[in-house]
Amino acid sequence: MAEFETGRDGEEKNLSFTVLTKDVAAKPYNVTAVATYEGKTFTEGFTTIGYVGVRPYPMYRPAEYRATGVDVKVAPGLKVAYVMGTGDDVSRIA
Repeated sequence: MAEFETGRDGEEKNLSFTVLTKDVAAKPYNVTAVATYEGKTFTEGFTTIGYVGVRPYPMYRPAEYRATGVDVKVAPGLKVAYVMGTGDDVSRIA
């Protein structure tokens, strides 16, 4: 849970948070962000879309992150490296 507040109605606030788990199986997972305000629940986010000279519109979509657990087996003594590439969504390797 990440609590937040804004100074006035209509103000935007970006939140970052980390989701941790004890066990990960080799299967797909959906993580959904849920915000509650004055008894109402919100599970969508939006991106403003449009072109120069055209009125911008919000494009709503579920506030969801899709991930897949992977069963990785490494041969004994094998050294593995990772080189981050364009578009990779990996912040660090433990």
